[in-house]
Amino acid sequence: MAFKLLVFFTLAQTAFTCMVKLMCSRPHLSQPVVESLLTQLHNAQDIARIPMCHCLAAIAVQLPVLGEGMLGELMELYKLIGSSSTDKQQELMVALATVIFVANQKTMSADVKSVIKQQLENGANGWTVYKIARQASRMGNHNMAGELYHGLLTQVASEHFYFWLNSLKEFSKAEEGLTGLQDSKSSVALARIAEALKHYQRGIASLTAASTPTNPLTFQCEFVKLRIDMLQAFSQLICTCNSLKTSPPPAIATAIAMASGNDLQRCGRITNQMKISMEEFRSLATRYHDLYQSSFDADSATLRNVELYPFLPSWKFLFCLTINITIMDLSFITNVKVDIVAVIF
Repeated sequence: MAFKLLVFFTLAQTAFTCMVKLMCSRPHLSQPVVESLLTQLHNAQDIARIPMCHCLAAIAVQLPVLGEGMLGELMELYKLIGSSSTDKQQELMVALATVIFVANQKTMSADVKSVIKQQLENGANGWTVYKIARQASRMGNHNMAGELYHGLLTQVASEHFYFWLNSLKEFSKAEEGLTGLQDSKSSVALARIAEALKHYQRGIASLTAASTPTNPLTFQCEFVKLRIDMLQAFSQLICTCNSLKTSPPPAIATAIAMASGNDLQRCGRITNQMKISMEEFRSLATRYHDLYQSSFDADSATLRNVELYPFLPSWKFLFCLTINITIMDLSFITNVKVDIVAVIF
């Protein structure tokens, strides 16, 4: 019987993997397929529901097919499975919670959060709560993730696990403050970055305390340090771009540029400041590259994310950032990052 279930689960995973690839190549078919999967979820057995939820989440991450109208069905099913504490039900809670997080990326209503937390309190063990918190971090629901990490602090017996969870809580708070920065004023962005850096400093202290001689957490600590330095570099870049508005080039800047033979001198003092910013980003690129080279045994997704960072510091990139900041469009702060909590697992 167990062998038959294993064969069925393997075949289901293969079929749903093919379905995800098909939806990516034929996006116009995604909506009816998702609606059909949601209908089948209520009648399927738990062993089939898990790969179905994985399929739904994989499709929804790439295509915006899960609307608010479908959220009610997901929440009803979540309430139903939350009343049991079997191993398959626990795994299904994680899979279904992932679909809910995808449907509510970045923001989540208080009602949805309340239902999820209530069901976790009723029938979920600590490991299940941790896995759901981790999925919330990966999907950008940092507020929800931070609350779940905080609730787990008193449920671990080791101080190393305590400091690990506390660091994740602080990182979640930091990333939560960085969401939704587009169309914000530069002063608001600077304030949020400063607040995020405060949480990151607390988090790196806890992360260092969580390390042991057998598990030094070298990659995690180095990645967080790089994230801190990158946010500081962005903060300095915003200040540099603000100086272009508060201290424009002098009237004789053109004459100075002609006399020196350096056309960039027409921009005034911001030229040297931008060069300093460029060197900071170039140094970050080198450090990200070194981290990538030393992390050859990491998973492919983490390696791909780390590998992207060295391509950020270019003159074209800094020029685009200068234009964005000047017109007070600060969406780049969240667009050029990956979720830190998701990467350090």
